[in-house]
Amino acid sequence: MWYVAMCTPDPCIEIRMFSGALLQVAAYTMQVPAGPFPEFAVSFTIAGFGICMQSAQANAFLGGLPKDTALKLSLLHAAYGLGAFSGPLAATYFSAQTHWSYHYLINLTLAVMNFVLLTAVFRLKGQEAALQDAGYESTTTAAESNTGRGSQYSTILGIRAVYFLAAFVLVYDGVEVTLGGWIVTFIIRERAGGPSSGYISSGFFGGLTLGRLVLLSLNKLIGETRAITLYAVVCIALEATVWAVPNLIENAVAVSTIGLLMGPMYPIMVGQTSKILPR
Repeated sequence: MWYVAMCTPDPCIEIRMFSGALLQVAAYTMQVPAGPFPEFAVSFTIAGFGICMQSAQANAFLGGLPKDTALKLSLLHAAYGLGAFSGPLAATYFSAQTHWSYHYLINLTLAVMNFVLLTAVFRLKGQEAALQDAGYESTTTAAESNTGRGSQYSTILGIRAVYFLAAFVLVYDGVEVTLGGWIVTFIIRERAGGPSSGYISSGFFGGLTLGRLVLLSLNKLIGETRAITLYAVVCIALEATVWAVPNLIENAVAVSTIGLLMGPMYPIMVGQTSKILPR
């Protein structure tokens, strides 16, 4: 729910994105030396917090754009999917190496690049200033600009839709991350997939990336609400086949297809949020 609440325009939105990127740099720096498990637990907590801050503010920024919002959100989350697709490929390679933790050098390099690009593009400007620089007119009223953050959060927490949206985010993210990660363990243990099982995770996130790009027209044709319902039903059916069919190839294809159909769900949710909630 805090994540949904953060997806609101804020004068400090780019500072939060900047801070989120900096937290990720710190976290991945801690992970490269392969320290003790408690250090990893702390570093992943820091990384998760930074990712949450940056993702929430990026969604808020794009969700507030007056033109081509659905397309831009889909491109944003397709970029996430592309990174998630590449991650298991690198992790699968490094898992067989002596210095397996050097995998996190890739994360660290990307986090540093992200930090530099955010700083160069936004230069710590507020959302309204950044939108005006991009040629958009300000849509914030004087009353909104004078509203304190405490009052804004009170208003947000008083909106019933926020709780439903938060529940959707919780379930969706839980399913996506669990399936994209735990499927590797499942394939190794239950299907004797071996060290190459990590590639199935890449198939899932590759499908996720494609779904956020190629299904845009279909979503618009059948309606976004119907699309999410239809995709969810098919995903559940396909997941049942993964459990019931002891065939590695079928499981890999099913998981990739689930990724394809789950892909549009999150961008659609963010787009609907920008329509349902007050600015």
